[in-house]
Amino acid sequence: MLVTFTRFNPENHRDGLIQLYVEYISWIANQVQERYGIDFGETMGITVEEYVHSKYESFTSIQPDDGALFILEEAGKVIGMGGLYRVDAKIGEIKRMYIKPEYRGKGSGKELLKKLIDIGKESEYTALRLDTGGFMDTAQHVYTSIGFRKIPEYAESEVPIPLRHHWFFMELEL
Repeated sequence: MLVTFTRFNPENHRDGLIQLYVEYISWIANQVQERYGIDFGETMGITVEEYVHSKYESFTSIQPDDGALFILEEAGKVIGMGGLYRVDAKIGEIKRMYIKPEYRGKGSGKELLKKLIDIGKESEYTALRLDTGGFMDTAQHVYTSIGFRKIPEYAESEVPIPLRHHWFFMELEL
């Protein structure tokens, strides 16, 4: 099947994005509980669903000159997402890169990352940053294969303080 990469449109993608976003954050919550014994609800003070709804507006409010939010679809079904946001005049941040597990390993994540990098270059960013969980081995491999390198944590990261020592922070110079 053909995977399509579409810029987010709230009229067409809202429900699918929210469902995928809840799946993504739930997966992270389960991983940090299993691996590190950290409870997401206790750490964040809200449920996964409340977290997603509290972040929805900022997550979907990207302006074209600042970046993009892509939805990946296959046969009309939302299977992935990823966004690029402006951190400051010269730095962008890649956020919420997620492909449903049953669709991984087919190159869609790497293709999405390359699209976001191209948009970063068009936006005249000098660097792109991202954060990734220590358990996200495949994602880390994709990021390093494209040229991202580990850096110290950066202030704009949304990673909660109790999780930061389990996370990697990365940057790609453009």
